Amino acid sequence: MPAEIRGDLPRHPNNIEPAWLTGRLRDRGILTEGQITSVRVEMGEKWNAAYTARLLLDCHPPKSTGAPESLFVKIRDSEDPYADSFPGEFAFFKEQLEAQAQSEALPLPRCLGLFKDETSPLTCLLLEDYGASHEQPPWPLPASLPQCEAAVVALAKLHGHWWTTDLAETFLAGVDLARRRDDLAQQFERLLENFLAFVGDRLAPERRDIMRAVCARLPALLWQRLTSGLPLTRIHGDPHSWNILFPKDPSRHGCIFIDWEDWQIQPGPFDLAYMVAYHWFPERRARYEEPLLRLYHRALCDEISEPYRWQQLRDDYRLGALHNFVVPWFVLDMGIAPEGWWYHLEQLFASFEDLGCAEFL
Repeated sequence: MPAEIRGDLPRHPNNIEPAWLTGRLRDRGILTEGQITSVRVEMGEKWNAAYTARLLLDCHPPKSTGAPESLFVKIRDSEDPYADSFPGEFAFFKEQLEAQAQSEALPLPRCLGLFKDETSPLTCLLLEDYGASHEQPPWPLPASLPQCEAAVVALAKLHGHWWTTDLAETFLAGVDLARRRDDLAQQFERLLENFLAFVGDRLAPERRDIMRAVCARLPALLWQRLTSGLPLTRIHGDPHSWNILFPKDPSRHGCIFIDWEDWQIQPGPFDLAYMVAYHWFPERRARYEEPLLRLYHRALCDEISEPYRWQQLRDDYRLGALHNFVVPWFVLDMGIAPEGWWYHLEQLFASFEDLGCAEFL
């Protein structure tokens, strides 16, 4: 069930017609009889140029075989300004559709359709709706400890599935990594200078110096790690608690990771560093950080065949914490308001100190 190139894609969730949706679900073998008669749209947030919405569907006859009661749709109608940094969600789900049998066993949303416009950047992604079986913590509360434990085990399953020491098996195949390093250096420098100009004297001089030191050293550190021959995997890139659907009944369902816009090839613990070190206050991190890392290590080792030493995991986690510094630079560049990143700076600098990340510099 590959991605489909079409010339009739809706440009907004409100433009989705029952007949169009009926045809697409029939094409995919999901709707085997009857038809969609109405589509009610519950708009979500527009994020990184993508419209999101929940579609509530009526069918005739009401018990049509395979007819879903609702769907989740994501429509992107413009070029991705960060396409050089992240392959993006269309590429991610295109590959998952081509490996559907393997993907169904992973903690991923079920893709019901993936479409691209013939002549423009417009894409449309149809996903199963999990509103009845899953939930998310209320913003800005972090997930509970049991939820975090479940998420860490699910991450280990994902990372283990894509675990490799062979760059030829990843999207980095054929990439000039030295050039990538130099391009990252230029990009990071631009983003940081814009960030520092924006925050002005709200950031202490010593913290500005730390950010500049990170900016100067990080591209080479990433290049060294990518070319070291040590294991890499596909990471989510943005696995905060609101990009994870947590099961209402853990005895029946597992976690599901959504929003794969920022996936990339990196060491697996980078996802944990973002989830924990970037988002948690020091007190919570002091209680749960190491137990969660240990849990991840055990779960990952159950998924992979070659050994992955605990010390290597710790080193990768610390490098991931250093990599977190680029997050506020990027999100400001994306136009995200300060409430989306300002309070994370305290967690960022606290984890930098607690984890001894200055050693990298």
